[in-house]
Amino acid sequence: RFGSEVDSLLGRPQAAAAAARTFATLDEHSPGDSNPAAQVRWVVDTAERAADFRDLADERGSTINVAVEIDVGIRRGGAVDNDELLAMLSIIDGSSRLQFAGFMGYDGHVPFAPAGIDRDAEFMAIQQRYADFVGAGSEAFPALFVGSPVFNGGGSRTYHRYTNDLETPINDIAMGSAFSFPMNFADLPEPELRRATFLASPVLKRLDPAEVPFFPGFLPGLAGDDPNLEIAFYMVGGDFTAEQTFPEGLVKNSLNPGPDGVQNLLPNQAEWLGSREVPLDTGDFVFYHPWVGDGIRWLSRLDVFRNGALVDQWSTFEPGIRL
Repeated sequence: RFGSEVDSLLGRPQAAAAAARTFATLDEHSPGDSNPAAQVRWVVDTAERAADFRDLADERGSTINVAVEIDVGIRRGGAVDNDELLAMLSIIDGSSRLQFAGFMGYDGHVPFAPAGIDRDAEFMAIQQRYADFVGAGSEAFPALFVGSPVFNGGGSRTYHRYTNDLETPINDIAMGSAFSFPMNFADLPEPELRRATFLASPVLKRLDPAEVPFFPGFLPGLAGDDPNLEIAFYMVGGDFTAEQTFPEGLVKNSLNPGPDGVQNLLPNQAEWLGSREVPLDTGDFVFYHPWVGDGIRWLSRLDVFRNGALVDQWSTFEPGIRL
């Protein structure tokens, strides 16, 4: 869609069969283009996957850019030692159609180090592990490292650690979810960031008074001492993995029966309770701050507001990739 203006490193490995289906779709939309995803750097994490992409490139008769995932301590895949790294690089070096595009080594485990583990020391150790991988690869296959390979690292919770005086081979910092600043980044030591993405769910029903099955009048009786139990608001969906942020004064109804993990009998009509002072009526919206950036997967579109005005609309991957 964006052509040569975009240089995209994928954030995780893909099955070669899935890549083949993507290429088939691109071929339909770009007939005559021998390499419609030339600006994409695919990620391989094992020698087997590298061989699969080699075979795919040979089958297509076109170049595919591949970056190698290295494990710098997160233990989530990729080369864990030089033997595994060199096995992947050997396949890339021996292929006339695979183009080495660099490394990807994620450090997302650093902020979650358990008590007794020095996060600063682990972060510095990661830089050394990364440098060791670069050294081993460039020594064994110097031709692959000619030019400017991307050495990707970092993450939304660690990007601020990559300062100008840090000694590191990493030249490309990953930062994704922090752009939407979800709830679980609230403790980032970065004063310039503020919450930017909210999930909105409309109020379908407003019931006054709120009741629960089997015991009519029980909840209104409790509301005499706790006004937060006066009104029931039922949402269209709304049972997000998120923190309810607006309006203030809404509470969960813990008295409604339902299966474990399912609130208020039906997850597609999530319920909130509130007092008659809460300024909320049918058709109004309840807003949530998602715990993770991937919370947008519930939505097909993000409405972008600036200074109170709708300025853009961004599609998400909810309906699938549409070209």
